[in-house]
This record gives sequence, C-alpha cells and structure tokens, in this order.
Amino acid sequence: MAYVIIVEFRAKPDQVEAFAELIDRHAHNSRTLEDGCLAFDVCQDPDNPARFVLYEAYRDEAAHRRHLEMDSYKWFRSTAPDLLVPGSETSLPHQRQVLTRRAYLSG
Repeated sequence: MAYVIIVEFRAKPDQVEAFAELIDRHAHNSRTLEDGCLAFDVCQDPDNPARFVLYEAYRDEAAHRRHLEMDSYKWFRSTAPDLLVPGSETSLPHQRQVLTRRAYLSG
C-alpha cells in the first residue's frame, strides 16, 4: 500500500515566487532522486496563489522515512520557514496527514 502525505503551505505574499521555485525544486528532487517516491505533486490555488498543497505518495512508510533523511528534504526544511506565513497553519511538522491509499476494486 502506498503511504500518502498531504501538506498545505501558505507563502508570504512577497515570497510566493521564491517558495514556488523552492517547492518545485524539492518536488523534482524527490521524484528523480528517490526510488520510493511514487508521486510528488505541487498544487497552487489559482484564487490564492500563496496557498500551496502538496500530494506525496511513497511506496511504503520506510520510503517516506528515507525521504526525511535526504539532503534535499533537509535543505527544503531549513529554507522554507523564511518564505512562509508564521503561525500554526503553516508549521511544517504539524501539517502532515498520513493516509493509506485504497486499492481499486477490480471487475
């Protein structure tokens, strides 16, 4: 079963482009450098460009743990807070929702 993470971020109004570049680079690194990363999609709200929602899927929990140890993740974590609106709704460790992907019905 895939291990799915959904995260929401709100960039500071004057840092939207900088955060978009940062998260796009992080998503690219995750998709290309991590064998266990099945998907890493970055969505941006067209009505509120400062709002970003990430959809991440990993082969399993171990693959997600490896993701957290990657240099690219550590770089993202050290850089992102300066670009985000302060407050609990953008706190990196508190915005994770861990879900298990349901298998499709066959037939």
